[in-house]
Amino acid sequence: MAGDQVVWQLGLRGKGDTAIWNSDNSVNREQGGKLISQAIAEQWEMVKEIDQRKKPPATTTRFLEGSELMSEGSLEFPEGIMVVFSDHGETQLMQDDFYHSNRYPQYGYGAYYHLAFWSSGPHLLQGSKPAKIHDVLTEVAVNGDLSYVIFNVSNVREHVLGIQASMEMTRNLDEWKIETFWDRFAPSVLHDPYQELHDCLFDLGPGRACVGQTIGGESRGKHLRSQSFRIRVERKWLLSPRSRSGFFFCRVGAELHAVQS
Repeated sequence: MAGDQVVWQLGLRGKGDTAIWNSDNSVNREQGGKLISQAIAEQWEMVKEIDQRKKPPATTTRFLEGSELMSEGSLEFPEGIMVVFSDHGETQLMQDDFYHSNRYPQYGYGAYYHLAFWSSGPHLLQGSKPAKIHDVLTEVAVNGDLSYVIFNVSNVREHVLGIQASMEMTRNLDEWKIETFWDRFAPSVLHDPYQELHDCLFDLGPGRACVGQTIGGESRGKHLRSQSFRIRVERKWLLSPRSRSGFFFCRVGAELHAVQS
């Protein structure tokens, strides 16, 4: 994107998508709110110098430590930008600051939602439940945080279902219905298996999958049965320096197999 289509993203985080104080020893958490606020203010001044539009659109997304600092009242923003609340990727539910932060007229407010979440959420496999997406977006709409909505899809191929559902919702949230969505997206015989698949993936979520498994190898497959299909979900353990425990699991495949009657 270029020219008048640019939406500026303001903020300050550390290396590897973590808090600034994790990679800069000169900063501690207590100083973090002031430093991030100062960085955003300076970035906004640079944007206004470069972008000749009367009101260049700019956002700051509050994720993880940003959400915590926001809840604590440790962040200050220049007037005219959009404050974007985020879900937590592992739960796909909005973070605490979304529920507890005051809204002020000098800012716009929006939402950032993960249809995919690398390392501990849906990534290589569709796992975002359309009904859950609808519940979250309804909360966003009720709060009036509609200046800006963005979806993190990570990989398009694996998340076509979530992308389709979320785009329909953003265009007409009030009239979107889960039943008619399934009719448009897949044959009726697949409706229950798809929903069972989503339930199964969340059953295999972070933490619960760590007990009694061998790091570095594949865990057992899990089967679900519906009227006409069998769903098999595979998991694989991978080493990762990003996880506190040294590893995470990656959902690597799911297949719908026809069951002979």
